[in-house]
This record gives sequence, C-alpha cells and structure tokens, in this order.
Amino acid sequence: MHTFRPRALTSLSLATLATATLIAAGGAAQAAERAKPDVRVISACFSVKTGKIRIVKNVDRCRRGEDHIRWIRGADRNRGPQGEAGASGASGAVGATGAAGPVGPTGSAGAAGATGGIGPAGPIGPAGATGATGAAGTAGGVGPAGATGAIGPAGATGAVGPAGPTGATGATGDVGPAGPAGSGAMLSSSSGAAVTTTTVLGGMGNTVTVLPINGTGSVSGVSIVGGTIDATGNGIAGLAQPITGDRTLTGIDGYFTNSVAMALIGTTLGLEVQLWTSSTPNNIFAPVPGATCTLGPSLTGILAIGAVADCTTTGLAVPLTNQTQAILVVRADITAGLDMVTALSGYWSAGLKLS
Repeated sequence: MHTFRPRALTSLSLATLATATLIAAGGAAQAAERAKPDVRVISACFSVKTGKIRIVKNVDRCRRGEDHIRWIRGADRNRGPQGEAGASGASGAVGATGAAGPVGPTGSAGAAGATGGIGPAGPIGPAGATGATGAAGTAGGVGPAGATGAIGPAGATGAVGPAGPTGATGATGDVGPAGPAGSGAMLSSSSGAAVTTTTVLGGMGNTVTVLPINGTGSVSGVSIVGGTIDATGNGIAGLAQPITGDRTLTGIDGYFTNSVAMALIGTTLGLEVQLWTSSTPNNIFAPVPGATCTLGPSLTGILAIGAVADCTTTGLAVPLTNQTQAILVVRADITAGLDMVTALSGYWSAGLKLS
C-alpha cells in the first residue's frame, strides 16, 4: 500500500534537509570543538526520493538511496565570536562516540510547495438508475405558417397505363390525289453456286450459263446454235419465267467474282450479261437487242481468286409484252490478244429494272 504525505509535510522535510546540509557543511571538527557536556547531537537518515526521515543512532546506518543529517541541541547561543583555529596538534587517539542527545524542537513549517499536475481521470462509474418520468408539459400554441418552399424537381415518368378501349370507327376520309409514277419493278437473279463459261478457238463453240430473271439457279455448259438457245427437254425450261403485264426494261446490272485463279497471259476476256426472250411463247430463246450489260474491267494477266467485275446499263426503253418468257445469259468471250481455250469459273448475279 502506498503512503501519501501532505504537501506541508513534504515541504517541512525539504526545509529540514536544507538545514541539515548547512550544519554538515560546518564540518565535524567545529561541532566537536563547540560540544559541551549538555550538547546533544541527533542523527537521522532521509530518503532522497521521498524526503521521509528516520532517527538513527549513527549515520552509518543509512540505507542505499538515503542521505543523512545531524541536529545539535544545547549549544551556547551567547558565545562570542570564534577565534582563529590554532595550529593542529598531534592526532590523539580517537575517542568513543558519545550517547545521542534528546530530540530538538520541531522547526517552523516551510513554504507550501507548488501544486502538482492534475492526475489521470478515474474510470467512469456505473450508470445511475433511471429517474421517474416527469409530468407531461402542456401543448404549445400553433406557430405561424412557414414560407412556401421552392418547387422540387420533377419526378420520374410513371409507367404507361393500360390501353383504353378501341374507339368507334371514324368516317371514311376523302380520296387523296394520285401519287407520282412509281420507279417500277426490280428483279434480282444469282447463280447460287459457282458456274463455268468456256471459250474455244474461233469462238464458235463457246458455252454460256443461263440464270433466271428473278431468284437463284443456273445451268452451265449451254451451247448457242444458230444464234438461239433451245430449252426443250433440259433445265433451261425450268429457269424461264414469264413477264407479268406489258413492261418496259429500263436498266440492267451485272456482277461477277471468280472462284478459281487463272493465268490469262497475252489474252483478254470480256464478260457480259444479256436478256433473252421467247415471245411466242415456246422453248426457243433469242437475245433482246440492246438489253446488254458489259462488265468491267476485262480479265487479263494473272487472276487471283476473288477478282471482281461489274456493270450498270441505264436509259433503256425495251418493250416486253405480257407472258413473254425470259432468261438471263452470262458469258465470256476473247476480246483481245491470243485466241485460246479458257474455262472461267465464278459467281454471277444480275438485276433488271422494269417500269
């Protein structure tokens, strides 16, 4: 358990320590010189750290951490001034230490020491019991209305409500004016699979490929005999399609891309799409004059797979009567350079504009 000392007692101990220090400074020789039979010497040890004093018989009983002081009681205060010390005589034998004299009167209290720093806060005590609920206060009067606040932002749009019932049918409106003449019909054709056209020396034995005027399909290896194509008993008859109503052909478009690489060294191939018809109708088809589209560029030199040629012919005015059977013929012909045998493979497509 720790022993707490009042501040006044601590100050007293420090003052006593100061007095003891002055007495000790006078030297043991002067104390012995002034001693008389009625003089008493009190010895004490004090803690340097706490200032606590304990009376001892001899100061050699002081412990580690303690210093010592002595009080002299019974000295003659009326003695005259001390004369100068005489010459030192020879050292005599050391006498025995006399008995300790009585304790002198307690000195006056020293000045109060400085106030110490505030100690650390103690732990928070337990919460007290909840007090009884006080009586309810009377209701205050209604205050004046506050100013109108600013308009807040618009809220999110709500979900669309269910559709209402269908209203009654309105009266029929007036017939509007006739619109401008339409641009006419558009027919599109393609070979579907890759097809082959050939050339032979002199060109008389060249073969062509037949496409429908609308849709997908083809017949390759078709020969032209006497300037006509006979569809009797072969697949060409299945590709022929009739013209509905009296029409006018106003334009032709064509497109080709090869599917096999070729080396056309010293020769040039020209490509063409042409409309052929059987107006009787029957299975004999002949070319329609002026209904031709020549593709460009012409093919020559080393051709990698994917070479492209195309064409557009506009400004035509070729009449086509109702129920005329029609086909499209695509072909390749030697147009310049060496006349040689070739086999051109690729994909064809074409379009017809009718008014």
